[in-house]
Amino acid sequence: MSLLRTTSTLVTTNMHPPIGLAAVSLPLASFILLLFSPPTIALIPPINATATTTITKGTNITKPGCPRKCGDVTIPYPFGVAPDCALDSSMEITCNTTYNPPKPLMGNICVYHISDSQVWISNDVVYQCYNRKGAVTSQNWASTTWTDFSNYNPYTFSHENKFTVVGCDDDATLARDNLGKMKRTAQVCSASCDKPEDVIGGSCEGTNGCCQYTIPKGSKYYSLVRLESPSNHTQVWSGNPCGYAFIGETGKFNFRGFDDLKDPNFIQRVMETVPIVLDWAIGILRCKVANNSDDYACKEKSQCVDVEAESGGYRCRCEDGYEGNPYISHGCQDIDECTDPYHEHQCEMNCTNTPGSYTCSCPDGYQIVGDGKKRINGGVGCLAPVQPKKSDFPRWIKFACDSGSIDSPINGDSSSPG
Repeated sequence: MSLLRTTSTLVTTNMHPPIGLAAVSLPLASFILLLFSPPTIALIPPINATATTTITKGTNITKPGCPRKCGDVTIPYPFGVAPDCALDSSMEITCNTTYNPPKPLMGNICVYHISDSQVWISNDVVYQCYNRKGAVTSQNWASTTWTDFSNYNPYTFSHENKFTVVGCDDDATLARDNLGKMKRTAQVCSASCDKPEDVIGGSCEGTNGCCQYTIPKGSKYYSLVRLESPSNHTQVWSGNPCGYAFIGETGKFNFRGFDDLKDPNFIQRVMETVPIVLDWAIGILRCKVANNSDDYACKEKSQCVDVEAESGGYRCRCEDGYEGNPYISHGCQDIDECTDPYHEHQCEMNCTNTPGSYTCSCPDGYQIVGDGKKRINGGVGCLAPVQPKKSDFPRWIKFACDSGSIDSPINGDSSSPG
């Protein structure tokens, strides 16, 4: 396989794991190996996630008797702390109470956040450093193992990750499965620069000391095949003695230019601020088949949604008008749209909550037109009662007489009409 030195080179081949990289075969409890060797667990603050998280809403989010949280992280079912609290062993979380606050772990990988479809986990950084003469002084990439999730559901790498290489003389080759097909794809990311001192932060363009590309959705494994320097950093050593490579959430890494190239704490900063995002799903069956299986995970008032990954699987969501945890019996609870500030109703005046929905009405004396919803949102709303218009013409009571008529004014008006 020939790999050219370009900013991003893509090669597809029916290749075996690279020589020196062993295929991983682990017990299910240890399935969640990262791209890199597991890091020493640091006291890392939780990283805020923006993905939709409704399975943690409501009072019923875990199996009976199971803890809701480990430290600062909420652990909703189908995940769980302890074997009896999770759907299966692949979703089991270990709560390490030797830390303050306690740390949720998958194997020895920190878990930062769990959403309706994703899990944020701890990162690691591959590096290789050189001395002035170009000799390698320290590195960790050679110990990288072949990460393979093929036999371990429910996780795949999210497309919300990017592969990043930082350095002025570095090529990193990343291999992955070809989206479920019987092929593997290797891609090279090259980072270079002429003078590290002149590198300005911002975007990663390859020739400014930083290279990035987005990771495809649905891949089951990644492996760093190599991290090498064409000139062993001899031409840039004074300002950049090391090269780095890592996978992490898009938008979390902010390249700071020369400050990053010379920063002795670069690895720690990335580990503390740039998580890896995994997509999760239930099993490998699609909804049409899973719906008739004995271990179908979606409970009442919920719907099954197929995941996009070629590896299969599904997730559950509460029906419209309900929210909560669809994997727990009675976990999907009715939303009271009339009072819930997060689900503003569209009624112009009166709102009445109903199971899974609500109705609009108008007060006595008002006429409901259409659905009674706010006119600004496409409804017709309520019409106020029509008030009789006051006439400016004086009112007269007429009395008939034999010889004619006598007009009697009202309100002291003595004038006769006409």
